Amino acid sequence: MTERANGTAPPLAAQVAPVPSVEERQIIRAILACFFLSGATGLVYEVIWTRMLGLVFGHTVYAVSTVLAAFMGGLAAGSILFGRLADRSHHPIRLYGLLEGGIGLYCLATPALLRGVEGVYLTLHRRLDFSPSAFSLTQFLLAFGILLVPTTLMGGTLPILSRFLVRESETLGRRVGGLYALNTFGAVAGAYTAGFHLLPVFGLQRSLWLVVTLNLGIGVLAIVFDRRLERLQVRGAASALERTDASAPSLPGSRLPRPVAVLVLTLFGISGGVSMIYEVGWTRALSLVVGSSTYAFSTMLVAFLVGLAAGSALFARWWGDRALPAWSFALLQLGIGATAAVVLPYFDRLPDLFLVAFRVTRDSRVIILAQFLVSGLVMLLPTLLMGATFPCAVRLLARGAGSVGMDVGRVYAVNTLGAILGTIAAGFVLIPAWGLQHSLTAASLLNLLGATTLGLASLRESRRAFPLAVAGLAAAGVALLPAIPTWDRNVMASGVVVYGPQYAAGGQGGRLRDLAPADVELLFYRDGLGATVSVHRRGDERSLRVNGKTDASTGQDMHTQLMLGHLPLLLHPAPRKVLVIGLGSGVTAAAVAQHPVEAVDVVEIEPAVVEAATFFARENREVLRNPRVRVHIADGRNFLLTRTAPLDVIISEPSNPWMSGIGNLYALDFYAMAARRLQPDGLFVQWIHAYQLDIEDLRMVVATFRQVFPHVSLWSGTTGDFLLVGSRRPVSVDPSRLRRRTDSSPGIRQDLDRLGMSDPLAILADFVLAEPDLARFSEGGLLNTDDLPLLEFSAPFSMYRDTSALTMRVLDRFRTSRFPPLYPGTDPVVLNDPAFRYQLAVALEKKGHLPEAQRFLDDALSADPRHIPSLLLRGQVLRRLGFPLRAEADFLRAAQLDPRDAGPYRQLGRLYAQQGLPDRAGDAFRRMQVLDPGAAEPHLLLARLYLEGRRWEKAAAEAGRATALAPRELAAWDLLAQAHAGAGAWQEARAALRQGLALAPRHPGMLEQFGQVTLQLGERDEAARALRAALTVNPRALQARLSLARLYREAGERRRGLEELQMAVRLHPASPEALDEYERALANLEAPVTRQGQ
Repeated sequence: MTERANGTAPPLAAQVAPVPSVEERQIIRAILACFFLSGATGLVYEVIWTRMLGLVFGHTVYAVSTVLAAFMGGLAAGSILFGRLADRSHHPIRLYGLLEGGIGLYCLATPALLRGVEGVYLTLHRRLDFSPSAFSLTQFLLAFGILLVPTTLMGGTLPILSRFLVRESETLGRRVGGLYALNTFGAVAGAYTAGFHLLPVFGLQRSLWLVVTLNLGIGVLAIVFDRRLERLQVRGAASALERTDASAPSLPGSRLPRPVAVLVLTLFGISGGVSMIYEVGWTRALSLVVGSSTYAFSTMLVAFLVGLAAGSALFARWWGDRALPAWSFALLQLGIGATAAVVLPYFDRLPDLFLVAFRVTRDSRVIILAQFLVSGLVMLLPTLLMGATFPCAVRLLARGAGSVGMDVGRVYAVNTLGAILGTIAAGFVLIPAWGLQHSLTAASLLNLLGATTLGLASLRESRRAFPLAVAGLAAAGVALLPAIPTWDRNVMASGVVVYGPQYAAGGQGGRLRDLAPADVELLFYRDGLGATVSVHRRGDERSLRVNGKTDASTGQDMHTQLMLGHLPLLLHPAPRKVLVIGLGSGVTAAAVAQHPVEAVDVVEIEPAVVEAATFFARENREVLRNPRVRVHIADGRNFLLTRTAPLDVIISEPSNPWMSGIGNLYALDFYAMAARRLQPDGLFVQWIHAYQLDIEDLRMVVATFRQVFPHVSLWSGTTGDFLLVGSRRPVSVDPSRLRRRTDSSPGIRQDLDRLGMSDPLAILADFVLAEPDLARFSEGGLLNTDDLPLLEFSAPFSMYRDTSALTMRVLDRFRTSRFPPLYPGTDPVVLNDPAFRYQLAVALEKKGHLPEAQRFLDDALSADPRHIPSLLLRGQVLRRLGFPLRAEADFLRAAQLDPRDAGPYRQLGRLYAQQGLPDRAGDAFRRMQVLDPGAAEPHLLLARLYLEGRRWEKAAAEAGRATALAPRELAAWDLLAQAHAGAGAWQEARAALRQGLALAPRHPGMLEQFGQVTLQLGERDEAARALRAALTVNPRALQARLSLARLYREAGERRRGLEELQMAVRLHPASPEALDEYERALANLEAPVTRQGQ
C-alpha cells in the first residue's frame, strides 16, 4: 500500500514503543519490514497497472489520469472501510496478513481481467458514440472496476497497522507518522527498483509475478506472527501489546473546536490536491530540463517520494508526541507554499545547472544522477513539509488510541480524495488553460490561503501571537506571488537534455541563454495537455519542438517528412485509406494528400501540436483544411485498437524511442495489431533514426518489425533517418506506375523536384537494404514487446553518442543489392541507364550523401564516358570531398566533349577560385562570356572574383555590365554597390543599393550596406534606420550591430551602445573585434550596466 498525494509513508523500527519481551520486539520489527515491502509492492503495482491499462486505454493525459484516479479512489475507499473494521478487530495483524494475501491473489489474475476489460472496452467503443467526457468516464469506470479490489485492500493496511501499533494516545502521532514514513520509504524502493531494474530485466508479467510472490509471503508471515503473538498472550507474556483501552482518553491538548477540526480536515484534503498539482506541474516543468525518458520520470518520482517519506519521519520523530495547536498545520501550509514559490522563479536557471553535467561528462549514468539531483533541488524542501502534514493532521484530528483505525482511515481518505481532484484539475484544467508556471503559482496560492484561513481561525484557540504571525506571513506571501518573474521561454524550450553537449561545447562556463542562438525567434509556446510545444524561427527555417526536442523542421528534416508520405503511396498499387500516426508539422500528411486517396486519418496525441502545425501552412499546404484529412486527438495505439475499417497504408512517425511511452510504438504487439488492420497488400512504414541509437537497438527494431512483416526493405531519409517499409506480401517497384502517379499530381511532382528527383524512379536513391540483407542484419536481434519493453530502457543510454557514421558503415557491409525488386515484366536495363544513375546521384548529392553519389556517377561514366552531366556533377562532388585535381580533370573532360557549353568553365572557375588561383578562374569566367555573350552570370562571377582581389574598378565594370543585361538581378546591384563602396564612391554605392532595395526592400545584406554607406556620407539618422532594419531581418549581422553601437555612443547614448555590443558579443563570442569594442565601451562607461538577460 502506498499513496503519493500529500505525503504517504510510515515509521522506523526505532520509533515503535518498547515491548515486554525480546521475541515480541523481533516480531514487531518483522511486521514493520513487511510494511516497508508492502509500500514497495504497491508502487510497483501502480507502475505495472498504469502501463498495462495504457496499452488498452492509451497514453493520453486523460487515460493516464483516469487510471491514477481509479487507483487512488480504491485507496480512499479501503482506508474508510478497513479503518472502521480495524478498531473492532482483536487480530489486526491477522487482518493485515489477509489483506496482503488478498492483494497478491487478485493481482495474479489482473492480466486475465485486463483481457476481459479490453473486450468490454472495444465493444462499448464500437457500438456507442461517446462524447469525450463520456469516453473518459467509461475509461475511469472500467479502470476502477479492475483496480477496486486490490487498491481497497491496499488502502486498509495503514489504518489496520496503526490500530496494532498505537497502544497509548500519547504516542499516536509518532507511531502513525512513523508507520506512514516507513511505507513511503518502501514506495521509494519500489519506484527505483521498478524503473531501473525490474521492468528492464524481467518485464511486466514476470515483475508482476515477483511482487505477487512477495505479497503472498508478507501475508503468510503476518498470519504466522499473529498466531505466535496469540500464543504469547495465552502465556501472559504479551499483555502489554494487547492492552488497548477502547475507551482510552483523548489525546491531551489535541481536542480542537469542531469548526477548527473540520477546517483542518478540509485543508488536509485540499493539501492532497495541491500536492498532486505540484507533482504534475514539477514533473512537466522538469521534463523540459532533465528530459522525458523513463529514467528521468523515475528519478523525479523517487525524489518526490524521498521528500514525503523523510518529512513524515522527521515530524513523527520530533513532534509526533507533542500536543499541537491548530496553527501548527497552518505553519506547514505556509512552509509548503513559501518554499514552492521561492523555487518557482529559478526554473529557467535549472538548465544551467544541468549543463554543468555535460561539461564534465556525457556518460548517461552520470546524467541520470544529475536528473535526480536537479529534481531533488526543486522538490526537497516542499515535499519534506508535505510529508509532515499527515502525522500533523493525525495528531490534531485523532480522538485517541481506541479509535485510531477509524481516525487514520478518515484522514487518509480525505487526503486521497483531494489528491484525485488535484490530479484531474492539474492535467485537464490548470496546465492547459494557465500553463505550467501559473498552475504552480496557483498551487502556492492555495497553500498560503489555507495557512491564512487556519491561522485566523486558530486565534480563539491560542492566546499567543503565533497564529496571527502565521496568518500575516501567509497573507504577505499571497501579495508577493504576482511579483514572481516569468520564465524565459526560450531557455525552457532549449532542449538542454538533448542538445546539452552542443551547448557545452559552445562556451566554457556561460549561461544557456548566452550559449543558445540569439537570433532564434519564438513564434509559439504552449503548455499542452501532455507536453510543452513550441515553434521557432531562425532565418528562413522554422522548427517544431516538443519538450525542447526538435521533432520537425522546414530545413534538413523536409526530405524525411516528404518521403514518409510519398514513398509508401508510390509503392502501393492503389492506396485509398491511409493512417498517419503523429502530425508534427503536417508535411507528411500533406504529402499523402497529394495522392488520389479517399481518406487520410491523422492521429496526434497532443492537441498543442495541431495548433503549432498552422505555422507550417506553406509547407503542409494547409492540410488541416483538406476535406479528406481528419485529425484525431488520441493515442496512436488506442486509435488503431478501436478501429475496424481496413487500411491500405499506415505511417508511424513517433518521436525518439528513448522518450517514455514511445517505445510501445516500436513493439511487436503494436506491429501485430497494425497488421490485422491492414489490407492483405497493405504497407506499414516505420520511422527510426540512426543517430544517438546503438546499433543493437536498431537491430532490435528491425528484428521486431520483421517478426510481423516478412517482406521488409530499409530506406533512408535525411542523414540519420531511416524508413522501414513492411508488408505481408512482396513489394516491388513499378517504374511505369511511378511515372503515371507523378504525372497525375502537380503536388507530387513539386515535392520530388524539391528533393532533386526530377525522375520519379530516383526515389531509389533512398533505398538502403533489401529483404535478404535486412534478414542477415537483424538475425539474432532482441525483440521489443509490450511485456518486455527493452527499447525504452536501452535507448536512453545512447543519447549522447554519435552513432550515425558507424551504423551506416555496418549497414553498407550487409548490402548485396543496390535496388529493390522491380515489378514483374519491367526491363531491368532501366536501372543501368547512365541517365538514370545520374538522376540517382543528383538526389543523393541534394541530401548530402556525397560518397554514394560519386559511386553512381562512376557507374554512369563507366557505361558512358561521354555523359557530360555526370562529369560535371562528379566534378562538383569531388570538389566538395576535397579532390580538386580529379574534379579539374572531370571539368576539362566535359569542356573537351562539348566546347560550346559554358557549364564546364563555370565549374572550373569556381574550382580555381576556391584553390586560390584567381588568374585561372578569371580565364574560365571570361571563356563563359565568349560562349554565352548575352548572359549576366559570367559578369557576376568575374565581379565577385575581382572584389575578392580588391580590384574595385574592374569589379564595378563587370557588375555594371551585369545590371545592364539583367536589371532585375539583385546580386548584380549588390556587387556593384560593394565595388563602388570599396573604391570610396559612396554616392554611386548608395544609388546602386537603392536600385537593389527597390527589388528586395528587406534584403538584410543590402540594408546593412546601405546603413554603412549612408554613415560614410554623414547621414546618421538614415544610417541608423537602415542598420536597425538590417538587424530586424538578420540579428546576427555583426558589422551592422557594431556600427549601430558606434552611432549610439557618438550620439551620447552610451547605454544603448553598450547593449548593442553586449548582443554582438553574445552572438559572436569568438569575434576579436566585438570583444575589443565591448571592453573599450565598458572602460569608458561611467556607471555599471546590468548584462542583458541577468
